[in-house]
Amino acid sequence: MAGDLPLETGCSLLLRADSGVQCGYGHVMRCLTLGAELRRRGWRVKLLTNEMDDFLDQRARQMGIASEHLDAPVGSVGDAESTAAIGADLVIAD
Repeated sequence: MAGDLPLETGCSLLLRADSGVQCGYGHVMRCLTLGAELRRRGWRVKLLTNEMDDFLDQRARQMGIASEHLDAPVGSVGDAESTAAIGADLVIAD
């Protein structure tokens, strides 16, 4: 529930989304928009993605969002373990 979210400054958000020929840019762009607003509110934001082109990587950097490449196959146990290992206060997957 929204009332239970840790909204104070200094929380960390992990955005987990992919983009590419098959799934398009929408997943990552939605996450970046949300991440930019939470950065404005003082959150630390990181994007974890399996596939992202230079345009989206540059867009993330312009918004002050760090990005990290995920080597595990999408939806695999390695994907889940890598996502959990970041240790964010909140994870949003799209």
